[in-house]
Amino acid sequence: MLGAIIGDTVGSIYEFDNIKTTDFPLFSKRSEFTDDSVMSFAVADWLLRDEHHTHKELEASMLRFAHEYPNPLGGYGGSFYRWLFSGRERVPYNSWGNGSAMRVSAAEWISRVPSAWPLARRRQRHPRLHHRRHRRSLLQRNPRRDRKGDVATPAR
Repeated sequence: MLGAIIGDTVGSIYEFDNIKTTDFPLFSKRSEFTDDSVMSFAVADWLLRDEHHTHKELEASMLRFAHEYPNPLGGYGGSFYRWLFSGRERVPYNSWGNGSAMRVSAAEWISRVPSAWPLARRRQRHPRLHHRRHRRSLLQRNPRRDRKGDVATPAR
């Protein structure tokens, strides 16, 4: 999650003015967080606060963060903005979905924070933990499957 937010901030000045080089300063005076960082924090907040991980509470967390940070650099996409601020019933709106790849970083981050595990106790909510458990069971059945010495261990 930290890497996603740093990348979001570094890339913020190029969001609407793309460059085609790898030679650029990481941070400038114009670098700021964007809507993707705000919504990533909203997802992390939801995962930490809502033991049952309900859609209703996810929506509430996203609305709370959006209303606290209504004008991040680059702004919210048009459809998402209307979804956040219209005050009407919120229904799916065929999102472009390009922010979701960053927002999911919160779930991976939570899986690495032992103090958050009691709130995130169901493994099926955390694919990384579930994957490692499944991989470990495969290795126990067939130890030769992993010949490079890569041992699956639970996330700490």
